[in-house]
Amino acid sequence: MFADVESLNQSAKERKFEITKLSFAALFHVLDDYVLLKSGSALGRGCGPLLVKRKGGPSFDKSAPVLIPGKLTTANLLLSLYRDSIEPSIPMRYELIIPALQKGEADFGVVIHEERFTYLDKGLELVQDLGEAWENWTGLPIPLGAIAMQRKLGEDRALLMEESIKQSYDWAFAHQSDLDLVRFIQNHSQNPDPNIISSHIGLYVNSHTRELGEEGKKAVRLLQSKAIETGFAPLSDKNMFWD
Repeated sequence: MFADVESLNQSAKERKFEITKLSFAALFHVLDDYVLLKSGSALGRGCGPLLVKRKGGPSFDKSAPVLIPGKLTTANLLLSLYRDSIEPSIPMRYELIIPALQKGEADFGVVIHEERFTYLDKGLELVQDLGEAWENWTGLPIPLGAIAMQRKLGEDRALLMEESIKQSYDWAFAHQSDLDLVRFIQNHSQNPDPNIISSHIGLYVNSHTRELGEEGKKAVRLLQSKAIETGFAPLSDKNMFWD
């Protein structure tokens, strides 16, 4: 199934899929049922969500309504950390945020994915790089999206799935010019521009994707603790990983 990130987040709350992609912010809500796989995550530096506005628009007030790509997205969590509180926000599919800002339907919005590379060309300007704010504060990469598996499937299956993801990662990087792979990516991208696609992959797919690593685990645990502290996520006694 292909779906936008917030649809997958809500599906995880409903325990719809045994294995699913979801935001780290959403994972913190479903740890009773899901465990984080240590392969397949989107986690890195210089890749965080961007708080933007129309050029020449009003100065940002931390209590102002903001368009967000979903209530359970890491983008919304980072916005809440930047605001130091959970303030009013307007959720919508991520690819609709820039058009809504252009039409004047809101003053501020948070953009993610390939929109990070296109907002300047669409009459918008940066208010705050939310990932950069996290990195400056913590010195750690920002955890964005993850792959999780239902706990009931057991540790052996989790390890098998992690190994399968690693093999997929290795194959993809060894066959980047494969035409079938290129067409597949273009057919499922909001922006088929090859340069945008290449920049997108280069920014969000890295060594942490293959294996989260100790630095990645540290970043995820810190993000969870801040989500709990802010009231964004519930306290949980479940281990996030099998180990």
